[in-house]
Amino acid sequence: MKAYDIVGYVLHECDVFCTDCANHGYPIFAGSEWDVAPACDECGDVLDVAVITEGSSTPPTMMCQGGGAG
Repeated sequence: MKAYDIVGYVLHECDVFCTDCANHGYPIFAGSEWDVAPACDECGDVLDVAVITEGSSTPPTMMCQGGGAG
């Protein structure tokens, strides 16, 4: 997988979907960095992105505060 491959999309500023469940929105690239790997809101699959923290005990959830994903 290349860093520029699209692995999912963000819709409505906070909803995350894999490429099987959506085909439009703001793209999530494989090389993007996240604190926890985002999971698809539709099917629950975890997206294959670069997770920059290891050993976190927090579940893979999104914390959106009006400005978008992340």
